[in-house]
Amino acid sequence: MCIDESLIDTEAVCPAVFDPVCGCNGITYNNSCEATTQGGVTSWTEGACQCVELPPDIDFGECEMALGWILTAHGCVMMSGCSTTGSDGIDYTHHFYQTQSFCESPCQPTNDCINPEIIDSFFQCPSLWEPVCGCDGVTYPNSCIAFHHYGVTQTSVGECAYENDCFDVSLLDFGLCDAFLGYAYSGNSCSGISGCGYVIDNIDYSPYFYENIEDCNAACANYQPVCINPAQINENIVCLTLWNPVCGCNNVTYSNTCVAFHQNGITAWTQGECPNSVGVIDLGGLLMYPNPANEVLTISFPEKSSHLIRLLEISGKELRRANSNGVNPIEMVLTEFPSGLYVLEVTGESGNITHQRIIKE
Repeated sequence: MCIDESLIDTEAVCPAVFDPVCGCNGITYNNSCEATTQGGVTSWTEGACQCVELPPDIDFGECEMALGWILTAHGCVMMSGCSTTGSDGIDYTHHFYQTQSFCESPCQPTNDCINPEIIDSFFQCPSLWEPVCGCDGVTYPNSCIAFHHYGVTQTSVGECAYENDCFDVSLLDFGLCDAFLGYAYSGNSCSGISGCGYVIDNIDYSPYFYENIEDCNAACANYQPVCINPAQINENIVCLTLWNPVCGCNNVTYSNTCVAFHQNGITAWTQGECPNSVGVIDLGGLLMYPNPANEVLTISFPEKSSHLIRLLEISGKELRRANSNGVNPIEMVLTEFPSGLYVLEVTGESGNITHQRIIKE
């Protein structure tokens, strides 16, 4: 029996972990807990359901025992035989389904890259940088965010490819390994670079390396070091809303290196908030300034839409809430609150939540 309705518990709280399993009913669940409590599934296999076709010329013996429905070159068909082990010695147990609809469910053809019906902005995906390239040509932090937050139906492992450019890597530390990475612009000319790998702080610098010094010199012939390089801004990369601040060469604090590099074109930074910052903190387009603040905190949004803003104590107690109602930017008066550390929570229309520490002077 594939489905046991007695296992379904609509009040069960499953962990918000994206560890997909393929149920015996051909449906992909976010994890085994959801498969059991939401689908009543009695068995599953690790990973999302795949449309796997039975190889040709495989038979299961001359017995008349019904084995179930299986996908063949002629579609899903009922198969009989002596066991689920084929004539090639492979066990095809997990290729069989109880019904034709179960068999066809993971194999429905689709030409849509984005499926709005699967978007669940409230699903808690891990804050991990395990980049995938979506079928829409956009790089997402991980497959969970691509699937649940953006409805991307197909992804491949790794960042989407983009053209090489010139970038000064002289301030970067690629590690003490002796592996030769290639030729890159460093300081004032191209030179050979060795290290442990191309990825530093979740940014892949491999596009700025060349196989030979001639190609590097050609690409960087007119390179002029700048603090902000518009050419490296890539709107097709979605950064994590993760607070791991860096101080940009323009004395602006950015929420993390991805936001600084990909969304603002910052070419150099130091770890941590700017000690003498101009007071603007960029959270991927969401700006809060000044910080520290004395009387008024200004909040600027990347788009004109409704946002819920809550001022919280460090303990989580709500002190004030407001709705932007499309007003951009808005101001929050802080004069009535004592000096100290607070948390500002901003929730967008899509359900994405951003938290930022605010210092009240």
